[in-house]
Amino acid sequence: MERTIFIQANKEKVFDLVNDVEKNQLWSPWRAKDPEAKVTFGEKKAGLGASYSWVGPVSGSGTLTITKSEPFQTIENHLDFGDMGKAEAYWKFSPKEKGMDVTWGFTGKAEGYIDRYFGALIEPFLGPDYEAGLSKLKAIAEE
Repeated sequence: MERTIFIQANKEKVFDLVNDVEKNQLWSPWRAKDPEAKVTFGEKKAGLGASYSWVGPVSGSGTLTITKSEPFQTIENHLDFGDMGKAEAYWKFSPKEKGMDVTWGFTGKAEGYIDRYFGALIEPFLGPDYEAGLSKLKAIAEE
């Protein structure tokens, strides 16, 4: 599942808003849904190895770790939801005239019947959140 938006801002600003896990909180769609969630940042806040964990009454708990960071091209994240499983998210940045297309995607393994069932629900479940996050990222980057 993935979503793409065009952002009319310089590539450094856009990339930094995604590559810095502390700045992620400015546009994260889940912060708005679960403002009481407690977020704890790892020692590294940006780039390869940067991470944060969360625990909240709505969002549950998990950890996001940046596993790949190529400036102005791609970012990959590993998501660990504990007993709920693991997944991968990715970002692609495609320069365009006066801005860039930003793509945010989500992928995971569907190993059993239950996984395949939930996999079919990912699009309607996560799609609107990804759209909301990208819209907010766009608004902040274009300020």
